Amino acid sequence: MTNENSPPKSASGDAPEPPETQPRSGGKRVYARLDSDVTGEQLGELIEDMLAAIDISPYPQDLLQDATMSELPGRLADLLDGLLEEREHFLVVSVEPPGYYVQFLPQADGGLYAEAVSNEFLDEAARLTPEARACLEQFGWLLTGPNYSQAWGSPVPVAEVAHLAVQTLTEVYALGSPSRLFLLFGKRTATKDV
Repeated sequence: MTNENSPPKSASGDAPEPPETQPRSGGKRVYARLDSDVTGEQLGELIEDMLAAIDISPYPQDLLQDATMSELPGRLADLLDGLLEEREHFLVVSVEPPGYYVQFLPQADGGLYAEAVSNEFLDEAARLTPEARACLEQFGWLLTGPNYSQAWGSPVPVAEVAHLAVQTLTEVYALGSPSRLFLLFGKRTATKDV
């Protein structure tokens, strides 16, 4: 599978070596050409390699995986504290598989905006039941856009937010073990708050 963002091919059909320029993120430039017979496993490995090359995370992707369920809210609260202090990154906490997530974006005024995934971004097999959607609303998540969202002003009740996120991950998204959690930190590029 190739697209207009793929690097140009040489006369032999192979992709040339990428230029020696560095991307704005300071990480490595990664090119990939996918054949039409690529397997899902190969694609997953490629995506993992590409994310590792980006190197935007101030924390390891598996930071929460060795936590016990009782330690999880405290560890997440620590991450949120750091996120709010530096305000340069967003955080996505995902349950893999099937790709459920909650994500957090610190605001310039010291507040915090969060989203919980909706059916808009889920595969058919992972769709939320009417009961799960009602539970999200019971927890205070509102479907105001493509995802459910909540916002807190400054000072953010970080322990309460972490507890809510863990409650959402366990009771709505069926997280049974932190070993299925993955973190993605990204550098904020937008200057506007949500």
